[in-house]
Amino acid sequence: MEALIPSIIASVVGYSIFGYLFQYRPIFYTDPSFLFFERPESLLAYALVGILAGLLGKVYVNVFYGIQGLFRKWNITRFAKPAIGGLLVGLIAIKFPQVLGLGGYGWVQLLLNENLYLMPLYILIILIFVKIVATSLTIGSGGSGGVFAPGIVIGSFFGAAMGIILHPPCSPPT
Repeated sequence: MEALIPSIIASVVGYSIFGYLFQYRPIFYTDPSFLFFERPESLLAYALVGILAGLLGKVYVNVFYGIQGLFRKWNITRFAKPAIGGLLVGLIAIKFPQVLGLGGYGWVQLLLNENLYLMPLYILIILIFVKIVATSLTIGSGGSGGVFAPGIVIGSFFGAAMGIILHPPCSPPT
């Protein structure tokens, strides 16, 4: 409780300085003219995307807790577990560097700017699952990190994949 007021003050001061130096703007920007709804039949595609996103969320949770459970069962020192998790994530990152750290926000912004074809569809689909595994290995092994920001990155890869798959049938009439 005694840390709450200083934390709020530090947050306000930190954001004020950041905003002054880098302008006050959303972390992810998209052109408002890009957001449109013209065809009611595209609601079926939105429903499909919602169902698939829900299933993907379930996969994310199951993989996360499954890997966490595996690391709990291992009878090794608590210092070795994050090292093993980090090693495995590093090996994954050799092939898929997009799964590393805060660099994911750059991919989110690129995909928001309609760069859907920046990566082939099969790479986007692979990255969804590789990012889930990498995040689960990092945190499940006892490493430092969160699940919210990786969830945004996973969601952007998923959204880009769905955009590539569904774009022709859902694009506005010309």
